[in-house]
Amino acid sequence: IKVDVWQDPEMLANGDLSRYQLIVQNYCNWESPSLSQGSRKKLLAFVQGGGGLMLIHFANGAWRDWPDYYGRISRRIWVDGKANHDAYGPFNVRVVNHESLLTRGIADFPTVDELYCSQVGDLPVEPLVTARSKVTGKEEPLAYTYMEGKGRVFQTLLGHDAGALLTPGHAEIIRRAAEYVCNREVIPQPV
Repeated sequence: IKVDVWQDPEMLANGDLSRYQLIVQNYCNWESPSLSQGSRKKLLAFVQGGGGLMLIHFANGAWRDWPDYYGRISRRIWVDGKANHDAYGPFNVRVVNHESLLTRGIADFPTVDELYCSQVGDLPVEPLVTARSKVTGKEEPLAYTYMEGKGRVFQTLLGHDAGALLTPGHAEIIRRAAEYVCNREVIPQPV
């Protein structure tokens, strides 16, 4: 696997995205939520044309002024005054879709993270994992897949820090998701 890291999302406008199978977005610019029209056009075309996209944690709060992203490409979004999260701390993640290639054989697992709750979005998602929020008292969906055009999207609301990303169950789901959204064979590894 060859990986390029771009810290400036405006590189989307000038980059040759046809060289890539997957974009992993672990980025949020909540202080300045805009992206140029050129970058918007290239990212949307990449995903709708069949490119894979993974959205990690607060990537669901990026580019709030872009309707195609906010609620469509990112199906569950952070809306100030509506969305929330439990205090950073330990909780148990429950696998709710045992048939998915992304979760098959993975048991429920503990993590230390922020448990996002009350995320906003109307388009359907099929949760892979959930956890019970102390804020809402409900099982909150924390990871799911869906299609945007011809592209596969994986979104996880887990991943506040390196420890949360490296939690074995979550790390394996992310690894499998990378294969899945690239339309590669998903090869499970033991957790």
